[in-house]
This record gives sequence, C-alpha cells and structure tokens, in this order.
Amino acid sequence: ILGGAFAPFTWLSLNLLPPLDAYHWLVAANALVAAVATAAFIRQLGGSRTAQLIGGLTWVMSQWRLIPDWGVMMAFSILPLLLLAVRASATSRWAVLGGAAVVGYGWLSAHYQWQLMALAAATVWAVLHGWRALRRFLLTAFIGTLLGLPLLLPAAVYQQESLRSTALPYAEAAAWAVTPLDAGRLLLPHLWAPGLPWAEGQVYAGLLPVLLAVVGVVWVIRRRWPLPLAHEVKRLATLGTLALLTALMFSPLFWLLHQLPVLGTLRSPARWLYIVFFIVAVLAGLTADRLRADDPKLERTRRGLMRLAVSVLILVAAAALALVVVRPVAERMMDRYVRNSYAAAPRALPLEHYLRVGQDIISRAAYPLDGREAAVYRTLLILAASALALRQLQRRRSTAWFALATVVALDLLLV
Repeated sequence: ILGGAFAPFTWLSLNLLPPLDAYHWLVAANALVAAVATAAFIRQLGGSRTAQLIGGLTWVMSQWRLIPDWGVMMAFSILPLLLLAVRASATSRWAVLGGAAVVGYGWLSAHYQWQLMALAAATVWAVLHGWRALRRFLLTAFIGTLLGLPLLLPAAVYQQESLRSTALPYAEAAAWAVTPLDAGRLLLPHLWAPGLPWAEGQVYAGLLPVLLAVVGVVWVIRRRWPLPLAHEVKRLATLGTLALLTALMFSPLFWLLHQLPVLGTLRSPARWLYIVFFIVAVLAGLTADRLRADDPKLERTRRGLMRLAVSVLILVAAAALALVVVRPVAERMMDRYVRNSYAAAPRALPLEHYLRVGQDIISRAAYPLDGREAAVYRTLLILAASALALRQLQRRRSTAWFALATVVALDLLLV
C-alpha cells in the first residue's frame, strides 16, 4: 500500500495503461519531475541554466540503482520540492499550502522510508533557516499528513498485523551502512569485495559531480563563496554532512533516530545517501557555475581538477593492466587454499563446488577492472570524458558548460 499503488496518479495510470507500460511511464515521469524540481531549487539559489542542468542530471543519475523501484522513484521529487517550499515560505504563505500538497502526495505515493527521510531533511533545512521557517514547515507537515490520512490510517491498522508492528531491532535496522571501504565505489560503481559490509550499491554518484561538490565544500570551509549565496551553500553542506554521518556504520545519529517513535521503523543507514547525493547534485551545479566565472583566482582550482581527473584515469588504467598479471596468481592461490581446506576436514559438498565459489569470489572482485568485461571500459571512458570536460573548463571555452553536462548524462547512460 505504501509503495504508491493506490496513489491518485498511479491508480489512474494503471487503469488507463497496461500495468507494465504504466510502470515505465510513471518511472520516467517521476525522474523528469525530480530533475525539474532540482533545477527549480538551484534556480532559486541563483544558479544558471548550466547549474540547473548539471544538478538535475546528477540527482537523477545518482539514484541509478533505485530507479526500477517506483515507490522509491516517487520520492525523488519530494525532497527538492520540500526544500524549495521551506525557502519560499520565508516570503510567501502560499508556499505552506504548496508544501502541504507535496507532503500529502508523498504519503500517498512514495515509499514511506524515503518520505520520512525527506521530511527529516526538510525539518533540518527549516531549522537552519530560523524559527519562522521551522514554524511554517511544521504547519506544512501537519496539513500534508492530514491529506495523507486516507492511506496512513488503514496502513497503521494493518501494520499491527505485520512484522513491522514495532520498531526493528537495532542490529537489523543498522545493517547495510556505509564504511570507509565504500569510498572506492565513487570511482568504480561495480566494485565488490568478499566479506566486506558494502552499502546497498547506492554509493556511486558520478566522478565529475563528486569532484565539483568536494570543491564546493572546500570553498565553504575557506569562505570563498560570494554573499549571499555563501549562507545557503553553508546550510546545504551542513545538511549533507549530517545525512552522511547518519549513513555511516556505527553512527550515533542513526542510533538516536532509531530510539524515536516512527523513525525507529527505518532501516539501512546507507539509504540516507539519498539526501547526501541531492546535496552533491546541487553543489556540483553551483560549483560549475562559479568555476566558469571570469576570476583569475579560480585558475589554480580549474587546473588542479583537470590534473586530478587525468591522474585518476592513469591510476585506473594502470590497475587494469596490473590485474592481467595479478589475477592468474590470485586464482592459483585460491585454488590451492580451497583444496587444502577441503582436505583438512570433511565437507558437505563436493570439492568442485568450493572451487567454483572461490573462483567466483575472484571474478566478482576483479570485475570492475577486468579487461574482458565492459565495466572497466565504461569507467575509463567516463574518466577520459571528465578530464576533457575539465580541460575545456580550464581553457575557458564557451562550450565548457555543454561538455560538463554531457559527461553527467554520459555517466548515467553508461552506468
């Protein structure tokens, strides 16, 4: 029920179109609305069309593993629209009603965990904007929740008969968190290693947007953003940092949220990257805007970004070449280890089964850099395109904005 099957637009689409066609159209429509909402948010911050294009594409692209889930996809537009409503409520009371409509639509259509995360992010965003913004957002959330009662009330009743009638045990809720080892997936989206607590695949947001967002955060720390944009970027960085800390393994923030009513039903800290990547998308667009400015002080940053992209490209290419030598050695060592372990103690299954498992572990670990797989060539192509786009930016070419946006779109298509 909370996956949106009975939401107004979803219900109408399922009655007008064959179910599979309706599913695809709903996913595409929600992706488009999410991108447009992100662009509107960046525009309100003063971002150019280039910033809006980069931000909108990055936001949709960063959710590449979740796009097939329409209940989650419905929530992609909720977060930017709520943050937009909080800012708009400072000057217009009508924004309260608009925000309430967004909250109500979210309850009726989106996966409830993503809805709760969006509401939590909007609450922090309102706190950062002061008491009046928080007061109006609380009114927004209250009215919107009333609009969602036709679905929330029966869901609350039937939940008592399910396994989710109470909060999940903390150990179960905290599974699938982000670890420092997941940083490798910022470069190689298909990276995998046996026995490591990887997040739920939702770590890769594109090399170029992440580089631009990191530059934006550095500028926040060094106070290099022009006023009044500096205040909004600082708030964005604060919200993104809090969400990232919640997503980490053994996060005290996630533990604290787990102790609260309703929020105790949330699981998987890694899902809070949903908020982090929206902030990455917005910062990437705004930073690209700033780097295109006619300011000699930015020349060093532009040149450093281009060289960093080239260095990463060389590093990944070298690792792929080294794998040609390392993989046969690793396979022989794994084979020897499995045979010795099998001979040392009785086993339930034949030796051939354990040999296949051992080889599968090596294949999965080597997949992102294996020259026999397309993954490594996709990665190298994205890195090369990123380096070329940053080169265009460094040389102050008029086509730099197009190159940056193209790389983000290319990333989405290839991944």
